[in-house]
Amino acid sequence: MLQTFHKDNTGFTLIELLVVITIIGILAAFAVPQFASYRRSAYCSRVESDVSNTMLALEAYYAANSEYTTDLSLLGIAASDGVNLSIDTSGLVTVTGTDLQPDGSDCPKGNSYVLAQGGQPEWQ
Repeated sequence: MLQTFHKDNTGFTLIELLVVITIIGILAAFAVPQFASYRRSAYCSRVESDVSNTMLALEAYYAANSEYTTDLSLLGIAASDGVNLSIDTSGLVTVTGTDLQPDGSDCPKGNSYVLAQGGQPEWQ
Protein backbone atom coordinates (compact mmCIF):
# COMPACT_ATOMS: atom_id res chain seq x y z
CA MET A 1 0.00 0.00 0.00
CA LEU A 2 1.52 3.10 -1.24
CA GLN A 3 0.71 6.19 0.69
CA THR A 4 0.97 9.56 -0.89
CA PHE A 5 2.10 12.40 1.24
CA HIS A 6 0.71 15.80 0.51
CA LYS A 7 3.05 18.59 1.33
CA ASP A 8 1.20 21.51 2.92
CA ASN A 9 2.46 24.59 1.07
CA THR A 10 1.48 27.24 3.55
CA GLY A 11 4.01 29.89 4.60
CA PHE A 12 6.78 31.75 2.89
CA THR A 13 9.95 30.50 1.30
CA LEU A 14 13.34 31.63 2.51
CA ILE A 15 13.87 33.67 -0.67
CA GLU A 16 10.61 35.55 -0.18
CA LEU A 17 11.55 36.40 3.39
CA LEU A 18 15.02 37.60 2.34
CA VAL A 19 13.53 39.83 -0.35
CA VAL A 20 11.13 41.43 2.13
CA ILE A 21 13.90 41.99 4.70
CA THR A 22 16.11 43.55 2.02
CA ILE A 23 13.34 45.95 0.96
CA ILE A 24 12.72 46.95 4.57
CA GLY A 25 16.46 47.54 5.04
CA ILE A 26 16.63 49.78 1.97
CA LEU A 27 13.63 51.82 3.12
CA ALA A 28 15.14 52.17 6.60
CA ALA A 29 18.43 53.38 5.11
CA PHE A 30 16.55 56.34 3.60
CA ALA A 31 14.25 56.99 6.57
CA VAL A 32 16.77 57.11 9.44
CA PRO A 33 18.86 60.07 8.17
CA GLN A 34 15.69 61.99 7.35
CA PHE A 35 14.36 61.31 10.85
CA ALA A 36 17.58 62.67 12.36
CA SER A 37 17.18 65.82 10.27
CA TYR A 38 13.61 66.31 11.51
CA ARG A 39 14.80 65.81 15.07
CA ARG A 40 17.47 68.52 14.76
CA SER A 41 14.88 70.84 13.24
CA ALA A 42 12.60 70.18 16.22
CA TYR A 43 15.41 71.31 18.55
CA CYS A 44 15.48 74.63 16.69
CA SER A 45 11.71 75.02 16.92
CA ARG A 46 11.77 74.34 20.63
CA VAL A 47 14.29 77.14 21.24
CA GLU A 48 12.37 79.55 19.00
CA SER A 49 9.12 78.80 20.83
CA ASP A 50 10.68 79.27 24.28
CA VAL A 51 12.23 82.62 23.29
CA SER A 52 8.98 83.93 21.78
CA ASN A 53 6.93 82.83 24.79
CA THR A 54 9.42 84.46 27.15
CA MET A 55 9.24 87.77 25.27
CA LEU A 56 5.43 87.68 25.40
CA ALA A 57 5.54 86.95 29.13
CA LEU A 58 7.98 89.84 29.63
CA GLU A 59 5.60 92.24 27.89
CA ALA A 60 2.69 90.99 30.01
CA TYR A 61 4.79 91.40 33.16
CA TYR A 62 5.72 94.94 32.11
CA ALA A 63 2.06 95.81 31.49
CA ALA A 64 1.18 94.67 35.01
CA ASN A 65 4.23 95.98 36.93
CA SER A 66 5.69 98.85 34.83
CA GLU A 67 9.11 97.20 34.90
CA TYR A 68 10.90 94.28 33.31
CA THR A 69 12.36 91.33 35.20
CA THR A 70 15.10 88.80 34.47
CA ASP A 71 13.55 86.19 36.77
CA LEU A 72 11.85 83.47 34.74
CA SER A 73 9.89 82.24 37.75
CA LEU A 74 8.18 85.65 38.06
CA LEU A 75 7.13 85.30 34.44
CA GLY A 76 5.71 81.83 34.97
CA ILE A 77 8.07 80.52 32.30
CA ALA A 78 10.09 77.33 32.46
CA ALA A 79 12.57 76.58 29.70
CA SER A 80 12.18 73.30 27.84
CA ASP A 81 14.64 70.52 28.58
CA GLY A 82 17.94 71.27 26.85
CA VAL A 83 17.19 74.98 26.42
CA ASN A 84 18.94 77.78 28.30
CA LEU A 85 17.09 81.12 28.41
CA SER A 86 18.64 84.43 29.39
CA ILE A 87 17.05 87.87 29.62
CA ASP A 88 18.95 91.15 29.28
CA THR A 89 17.00 94.21 30.44
CA SER A 90 19.84 96.72 30.25
CA GLY A 91 18.86 98.99 27.39
CA LEU A 92 16.83 97.16 24.77
CA VAL A 93 15.14 94.09 26.26
CA THR A 94 16.64 90.96 24.70
CA VAL A 95 15.83 87.29 25.19
CA THR A 96 18.42 84.71 24.15
CA GLY A 97 17.79 80.99 23.92
CA THR A 98 20.55 78.42 23.53
CA ASP A 99 20.08 74.77 22.58
CA LEU A 100 22.07 72.53 24.94
CA GLN A 101 21.65 68.98 23.70
CA PRO A 102 23.76 66.49 25.67
CA ASP A 103 24.29 64.27 22.62
CA GLY A 104 25.84 67.11 20.61
CA SER A 105 23.00 67.29 18.09
CA ASP A 106 22.54 71.03 18.36
CA CYS A 107 20.29 73.03 16.12
CA PRO A 108 21.75 73.37 12.60
CA LYS A 109 20.58 77.00 12.33
CA GLY A 110 23.01 78.31 14.94
CA ASN A 111 24.00 78.25 18.60
CA SER A 112 21.73 80.96 19.99
CA TYR A 113 18.38 82.41 19.03
CA VAL A 114 18.11 86.11 19.91
CA LEU A 115 14.96 88.23 20.01
CA ALA A 116 15.32 91.92 20.81
CA GLN A 117 12.31 94.00 21.74
CA GLY A 118 10.74 95.36 18.55
CA GLY A 119 13.25 93.55 16.35
CA GLN A 120 13.38 90.48 14.17
CA PRO A 121 14.58 87.25 15.77
CA GLU A 122 17.79 85.77 14.43
CA TRP A 123 20.03 82.75 14.87
CA GLN A 124 23.65 83.45 15.79
